[in-house]
Amino acid sequence: MTFQEQKENLKREIEISELVLEANSILKNYNWIFFHPYTQVFKIRGIVDRYKRGELSKKFVSDFFVKEFYNLDATINYVDGMFSHSDFIKPFTYFIEHSLILFFQRDYGGAINLMIPSIEGVFAKYLTEEKGIDLSGDRYKKLRNIVNYLKVDMIEKGERHFETNNKTFNRQQADYYKALERKYIENWFLNIHSFFSESLFADSRILSGNSLLNRHTIFHSFSLNVYHTQENYIKLFNSLVFLTWIFFQLENKSSFEIEMSKNYITKRIQYEHIIKKANSLLVNKHAILKDYPLHNRLDWAKQFDFVPLKDYLPLKLRIFLRLKTALDNIQTKWFINSIK
Repeated sequence: MTFQEQKENLKREIEISELVLEANSILKNYNWIFFHPYTQVFKIRGIVDRYKRGELSKKFVSDFFVKEFYNLDATINYVDGMFSHSDFIKPFTYFIEHSLILFFQRDYGGAINLMIPSIEGVFAKYLTEEKGIDLSGDRYKKLRNIVNYLKVDMIEKGERHFETNNKTFNRQQADYYKALERKYIENWFLNIHSFFSESLFADSRILSGNSLLNRHTIFHSFSLNVYHTQENYIKLFNSLVFLTWIFFQLENKSSFEIEMSKNYITKRIQYEHIIKKANSLLVNKHAILKDYPLHNRLDWAKQFDFVPLKDYLPLKLRIFLRLKTALDNIQTKWFINSIK
């Protein structure tokens, strides 16, 4: 590929990153934070266009992200096709998956309280193993700098790769290309810096704004606010998706599209069962919690649809699905009875 072709390709990528920056500045008006790099561009552009027409609302933005999350194929793919393939995230996938189960059971507090230490664990693993940083003193000050470390590492890795593989660009062209690539990376990192540094891992004594999503405040109950919301969990999950994109660059990996395997089908249908059973228990849970001021009744009342797997499976796989589900239920009952 010629210098001109590579330059134009990278300029197009920069234009997309700038569109995302514009979109993310719009999202802040509706109490959301950012689009991650795996969000389809036409959806991002749709939000920007709607805003410019004066047709965007907080409900529309919230429903957009929740609907994206209830795309179970995509959400499961983030876990099995991405988190499980990153060296730094993989050790925490059990807790991440457990938090997903709690989310679909509408236990948003439990889901968030599992997701935050998972993200913290990912950060700590990177800083200690990759950077050789001792976290024993000023731990959270060092965690807040994670974005800067990742950005510098990503820029330096890109430049090393370019210098190693560059066979045709002259020095002036090479410097120009590297400057474009640096701009592209810096644009994307602008999207997450404030979330991690000024909200999630910020010093709780000097929090900017009215952030309800702060690790220290939540775990030490400094402020008894309703942080346990559907939106806050999705923000955390999307931030981990964003981190995976970064780690894949650093680990020379790419995202995986999981196949419609038997294992995947089993997991997909079990999530559907969890969502349906959780809905049937809402009345019972509400009866117990309704008198508590911290009860998040508004989120519990929301209903979001998903497309059942059986609606787009061929007949043969639907038959397998029924048999496999029945067998799994029998095996689970046997296991529970065996340990009584």
